[in-house]
Amino acid sequence: MSPIPRRSLLKAAAVTGAAAQFSWALGAQDAQAAPRPETAEPDPVTLDWLEDDGLGAAPGSTVGVPWPKGAYQKDQTFALTDADGKAVPVQSWPIAYWPDGSLKWTAHAVGSGTGKLTLKAGTAAAPEKKVTVGKRGGTIDISTGVITAKIGTSGSTIVKSVSRGSTEIAKNGRLVLIRQPEIEDEDQGAVKTERFDGAISKVEVEQEGPVRAVVRIDGKHRKGGRSWLPFSIRLYFYAGAESFRMVHTLTFDGTQEPGKASGDFIRGLGVRFQVPMRDAAYDRHIRIGGDGTGLLREAVKGITGLRRDPGAAVRTAQFEGKKLPDPSTWDQRVTTRLQYIPSGATTPSPNCPPTASRSASAPRRDTAGSAPAADGGPAASGTSAARAADSPSA
Repeated sequence: MSPIPRRSLLKAAAVTGAAAQFSWALGAQDAQAAPRPETAEPDPVTLDWLEDDGLGAAPGSTVGVPWPKGAYQKDQTFALTDADGKAVPVQSWPIAYWPDGSLKWTAHAVGSGTGKLTLKAGTAAAPEKKVTVGKRGGTIDISTGVITAKIGTSGSTIVKSVSRGSTEIAKNGRLVLIRQPEIEDEDQGAVKTERFDGAISKVEVEQEGPVRAVVRIDGKHRKGGRSWLPFSIRLYFYAGAESFRMVHTLTFDGTQEPGKASGDFIRGLGVRFQVPMRDAAYDRHIRIGGDGTGLLREAVKGITGLRRDPGAAVRTAQFEGKKLPDPSTWDQRVTTRLQYIPSGATTPSPNCPPTASRSASAPRRDTAGSAPAADGGPAASGTSAARAADSPSA
């Protein structure tokens, strides 16, 4: 192939550039001459759930919806209806704009609703039980209409208390961090650990309802004169919900160099609440969730699996984690010996019949783990939580 002369290459480039400019000019003239079509209002958007039961046990949900350019302006309001056409309370706000100022993305918070939901332009329905936010002294009070949480604005207590009506169901919610300065070695025996508490530096109310309220809490984990691991916590409250959601984000700023045996190693990290226990020990249950949908269930005081059977109704209620019938309806050989049944005994599987070799007067402990005392209030931390049968979880 013969080489192209430099003069011919420059001439061809110049001709191509002129042709491109000419075609662009013609296109611009055609665009100015053609009438601009009016933007039609977009069709209603159908919001479907990934799960068949809608929100399920979640306290609420927030979704994002994209819009075509020019469809809606920033002051547009939206309404939501369910599959039956009934209005569903919704809280909407913009999260992105097109260059012309029209809405590109909007967010929508719902606290209820089942089946497919339909979103369209309109006036939002007000929730029957609104989320309210109030500030009093050193706390921020947030009510969903069912529960009320008092959020701390300083110190190390993130959530001072959670109440349902006049009943306090949790208190003294704190961040817990356990630091391990050395890599664990089987030959060196016990490893020293240090406990740090989360110290609040800033609290901000990002949303105040009426369907969703969000509180952001920033700070660091502190012990003595050292502060590290900055954290950011967001607490989400939805109208009519009997629980709230916590999202915990942290930044690792410690020393952990490869090849060195000493540094900042995280042994444990979580949040701890004190949960008042009011029911009798046999009406308390511990549940630990796993990766799937199953739960490890255990009664604090097992009434089943004894030498004497308290009755089918009692066994069924304890297997299902429900409040037991009145003890006066049990087999009285069990009722009169309740003081001899230890707290912490494992509840057998429903498929396992009562063990005849056990004696109610001389029972034995089946598990080495500890359980809540009859008159105490244990702390729930990490991935496990203890709750009273009459107290919903926070």
